[in-house]
Amino acid sequence: SDDKKSREELLAELSYLRMENAFLKKLEALTREQPAPKKRKSSRR
Repeated sequence: SDDKKSREELLAELSYLRMENAFLKKLEALTREQPAPKKRKSSRR
C-alpha cells in the first residue's frame, strides 16, 4: 500500500515534485514578466 513506500521511493518522489514545483514557478514568473499578446496575426509558414 501507499503507507509502505520505501525511503528511496519517497525521496525520489520528493525530488521529482520539487523539480516540478520549481519549473512551474519559473514558468509563472516568465509569463508574468512578458505577458503574451492575446491576438497576433502571425501565421507561421
